[in-house]
Amino acid sequence: MPTNPYSSIAISGYNSSPPPDDGSQTSANEITWVKHKGKLADPIKTRQDSIDSALVTAFGKVINRDDDEDNPVGGTICLTEKIFTIASGAITPTRSNVVLAAESGTTDTLDSMATGSVSDDCLLILSVDTGDTITINDAGGAAGQIHLVDSQDLIMGTNDRLFLIRDGADWYEIARAVDNQQVVQVVHTETLGMTTGVVEFPAPDDTIPQITEGDEYMTASITPKDATNRLVIEVLGSFSHTSAGTPLIMCLFQDAIANALAVSSTKIDILETISLRHEMAAGGTSAITFRIRAGRSGTDAGTTTFNGTGGAREYGGVVRSHIRITEYRT
Repeated sequence: MPTNPYSSIAISGYNSSPPPDDGSQTSANEITWVKHKGKLADPIKTRQDSIDSALVTAFGKVINRDDDEDNPVGGTICLTEKIFTIASGAITPTRSNVVLAAESGTTDTLDSMATGSVSDDCLLILSVDTGDTITINDAGGAAGQIHLVDSQDLIMGTNDRLFLIRDGADWYEIARAVDNQQVVQVVHTETLGMTTGVVEFPAPDDTIPQITEGDEYMTASITPKDATNRLVIEVLGSFSHTSAGTPLIMCLFQDAIANALAVSSTKIDILETISLRHEMAAGGTSAITFRIRAGRSGTDAGTTTFNGTGGAREYGGVVRSHIRITEYRT
C-alpha cells in the first residue's frame, strides 16, 4: 500500500507557559512584541493546529490505510495507459493500464511481468497495441508468471482486455473481456507440388466415402488444447482429370477412421479449385491428423492430377492447395 503523503507539522519555539506579569516596572515586564507573543494566546497556532488536524483526518479517510470506512469518490477514476514493448517475452509494468506492443512485427508472446515496480495486490489491465496480436503464456517463464483461469494460453487482439492482480511473485487473472470466438491456435499446411493418382471412388450413391477410396493428397495434424474446444477445418484443393466432364470428389478423413467427415464434388477436366469446410468438437487433447483424399467418382479410366493438369505442373508451381485448422475456445 502507498504511504500517506501528508506529515504532521509541529511548531517549534512556541512558549505555552509564559511567565506571569508581577506588575513591577521592570524591563522584564516591558511590552515588546517578543514578550507579548510569549504571554498571549496565539490564534495563528490555534488555526494551524486545526488545519493540521483536519488534514490528517481527511487524508486518513481518502487513503484509508487503516480504518474500515466507506470511501466514496465523485466523478470517474481514469487510469492513464502506457505502451510497454515486450522484450524477450517480458515487461516491467509501472502503471495499472498496460498496452502491450510486439517486440518486432505484429505478433509476440508475453511470458512474464516483473513485480519489482508494483505493490502486492496491485490491479492491472492488459490490452494490446493497435494491429498487434499478443499471446499470453499461461504460467510460463520465470518469476512474474501469468496464471489464467482456464490454464490455457490466451491470444489477445486490439479490442480485448485482461484484468490481473499481483499475488506474491506472480499475476493471477480476475476477469477478461475478449472475443467470444477466441482463437486458441491455427495449423496451416500448404502444398505446391504436383502429384497424380488413379484410384477412384464408386459412382455417386447414398453411401459415405471410405478411407480406402481415392488417393491421399494432403494431411495436417493438430493437438487440441482442450477437449471442449471447436475445430474448424478449411480446405482448398486444386485438381484436374483426364476425362472431360468427369465427376471428381474431395473428401476429408480423420486419422484412420473409415468414414469421411465431409465431401465436396464437382465435374472437371481443366484445373479447378474445390473448397471444403467442416466444424467439429475437439473431443480430446491427443493429436488428430486430417487427410484429404480425392479422385474420380465412377468407373471410367483416367488420371487425377493435383496442382496441375494432365500429369504436369501448371503456373510455375504457385498453384496453392492447403488445409487450415483453427481451434476455437468455447
